Amino acid sequence: MTVPADSSSLAEVSQWRRQCGDPATTTMALRRAFGLAETLVRRGETSLAIDVADIALERVTGQDAVLNLRFVRHLACIESGGPFQGYDDVVRALLARADELFADALVTRDHTPARAAARWLALSLRLFVHRRLHTSLDTSPLAVDPVQAMAPLRASSLYEALQPLTISRDSQQRRAHDGPPRVVSALTSEDSFFLAPVIEAAQAIGAEVRELRLLDVDPAWSGMSALLGERVVGLVDPAVSEAVVPGVLVGVDVVFVDWADEAAAWASVRLPVSGPRLVVRLHSVEALSAAVHVVDWSRVDRLVFVSEFLRRLTHAVVPATRSVDSVVVGHGVVSAGVGVKSAGAWSTLGMVGWGQVVKDPLFAVEVLALLRSRDPQRDWRLRLIGGSLESGARPWDAGYVGDLERLVGESMVAGAIEMTGFTDDVKAALEGVGFILSTSLREADPHGVVEGVLSGAVPVVRDWPVVAPWGGARELFPADWIVQTPEQAADRILSLNNPETVGRAAAEWIVNQRPYRDEQVALMAALS
Repeated sequence: MTVPADSSSLAEVSQWRRQCGDPATTTMALRRAFGLAETLVRRGETSLAIDVADIALERVTGQDAVLNLRFVRHLACIESGGPFQGYDDVVRALLARADELFADALVTRDHTPARAAARWLALSLRLFVHRRLHTSLDTSPLAVDPVQAMAPLRASSLYEALQPLTISRDSQQRRAHDGPPRVVSALTSEDSFFLAPVIEAAQAIGAEVRELRLLDVDPAWSGMSALLGERVVGLVDPAVSEAVVPGVLVGVDVVFVDWADEAAAWASVRLPVSGPRLVVRLHSVEALSAAVHVVDWSRVDRLVFVSEFLRRLTHAVVPATRSVDSVVVGHGVVSAGVGVKSAGAWSTLGMVGWGQVVKDPLFAVEVLALLRSRDPQRDWRLRLIGGSLESGARPWDAGYVGDLERLVGESMVAGAIEMTGFTDDVKAALEGVGFILSTSLREADPHGVVEGVLSGAVPVVRDWPVVAPWGGARELFPADWIVQTPEQAADRILSLNNPETVGRAAAEWIVNQRPYRDEQVALMAALS
C-alpha cells in the first residue's frame, strides 16, 4: 500500500527534481537521492520513493551509489504491496559488495571497510528476510526449503564468518559451575505478553526479577547495522576491547531475553562473555526474521524454544543455533477448571488475538459464512477478542485488510461478528465462546487457542500452512482437532452432537498433556 503523498513530501521531491536538473546542484541532489528515497519508504510513500530512485539511477555511475539506489527501489516495491521481482539479484549484489569490503578489511585491519561491509550485509538482510516475503503469506521459502533459500547468505564469506558453530569455553564453564541466579533481568525490545510465567519461575527459585526494555539499558541504541559493524570489526581486529556490563545490569546473574529479536542481538554483542549468563526465548516469527542472523550465538548460554518443531526449523535456517544448549518449554497457561458457558455459546465461534494478518481472520469469517449458509436455523456468530487488524496491519497488508472489510460487510455475515477490542479479562470473554478457532498462517505454541480450550470450548485448529512441513499443529494437538480448509472446519463443527462434552474432553487433554507446573519447572531449570 502506498500512502497518499502529503504536500510536504510532494514539495520536497519537486524541489529535489529541480536540483537534479540544475547543473550547479545535480551532484548534491544525487548524493541526497538514497536518503530521500529511504525516508519516503519509511513514511509509506513508496511511489515517490520509486520515482526518486529511478531518476537517480539514470544519472549516477558509482558502484556503491547504484547499489544503494537498487536496494531502496526494491525495498519500496516490496513494501508497496504490489508486484516485485529481482530482489534476490540485489541481495546477491549487496552480499558480494560486503564480501569484497570484508576481504579488504582482513588484509588492512582497517575498521572503516569492516563497518562498511557490515552495512551492506545489513541491507541485504532487510530485503532477504523482509516480513512481506516470510510472515504475511501462507508459505515462506525459508520454511519450504531452508537449504536452497539460505544459499545466497551461506555463499557469503562475511555471513559465514559471523555464524559461530561452537560455544565459547568461558560460556560452557560458566553454565556448568554457576548455581541458581540471585538476580534475573527480563529484557525485551517491547513489552511482552508472555513474561508473567518467566517472572514467576524466576521468583520460585528465589531470584529477584528486574524487567527492562532495550532502551532502558541502552538509550543510544541505534539499530542492527551498528551491531553488525561491531561484530565485523571484532573479526577483523580481535584486539578491540570487550564490552562492559551496562550499569543497569551490574549485579545481574542472568539476562533473559524474551523474543530472539533486536534485544537478543544487542545482548549477544554488548554483554561480555564474562558478564551475566544469557538466555534467549524464541517464539516463532524470529526464525524467519533478520535478528536471528545478527545474534552472536556463541554468546548465548541457553536457547528456549516454545515447540519442538520450531527448534527443528530454526536449526535448519540458522545452523549456528544448533551449538547452543536448548530446551523446549511451552508458554504455559493456568487453568482454574472449565467454566460454565453462557447462553448462545454453542453457536458462537471465537478467536483470541486475531488482529494480525498472520492470524488470518478471513479464514474464520469464511467458516462463519459457511455455517450460516448450511445451518440457517442457528444464529451462528463470531467473536473476535483483542485489538483490531487495522492497528496491527503493515502497509503491504492493505489488500488483505480490504478483503476482510468487504467480507465482513456481506449479507451472509453482516451483524454476526463482534469485535471486542482489547480486554484484560479474556476468561470472561471466552464464556460466550463454544468453538475456539486457530486459523493462523503460522504458530509455534498458540496461547489464545489453549486459553479457549481450557475454557471448555471445542478446538478447531487449522494446519498452519507455513509450518505444516515441520509438524506444526499436527505435532502439538490431536488429529481430530486439525482442519485444512474453512469447509473442513464447518464440517467438524456441524458434526458434533454434544459439543460441550467434546470441549470438556479437550480441556482435560490440555491439562494432562501440558501441565502448567511442569512447564514452570522447565522454565526454572532454563534460568538456572
